[in-house]
Amino acid sequence: MIISCDSSDDGTGNTDDGNGDEGTALIQESMFNTASLVSFQSITSTLEDGTTAACYEITFSSNPVASGPFCPATINDVAGMGFYDGASNPGLRVFSAALLNDIEADGYNMVNDDGTVNVDDFASGQTDSSKSYCLAAAPDDNLLLTFIIPATLN
Repeated sequence: MIISCDSSDDGTGNTDDGNGDEGTALIQESMFNTASLVSFQSITSTLEDGTTAACYEITFSSNPVASGPFCPATINDVAGMGFYDGASNPGLRVFSAALLNDIEADGYNMVNDDGTVNVDDFASGQTDSSKSYCLAAAPDDNLLLTFIIPATLN
């Protein structure tokens, strides 16, 4: 059941449709993780057919928690997982020494003599083309995700 705010809205999630039967809005700010919620507001939005409707505009940060690592720093570290389609043991694999050894056996130069793994984050500039790299794109922590959700059913 969705209770709409046709006649009045006191901003608390309690609505009054003018019929004397108050209800609580189905979507409430308190339901969201405060670490990622940037804004929560009621707006009037123009729909595709030109009419307007009461809506919620909810904005989240795109990266509210630390993620990764997706690439190991050394051959002794364990990181993300993914599909490897090389000749040696293809399939869904954990990024660990076993996978790195298979990558090296297949002719890719991803592990240095000191055991460090070549990682490209796409933000550090030009890489050495004679080496292979684990790809770990740097996150864009400034990216915001905004959703506009109808507050009423018609």
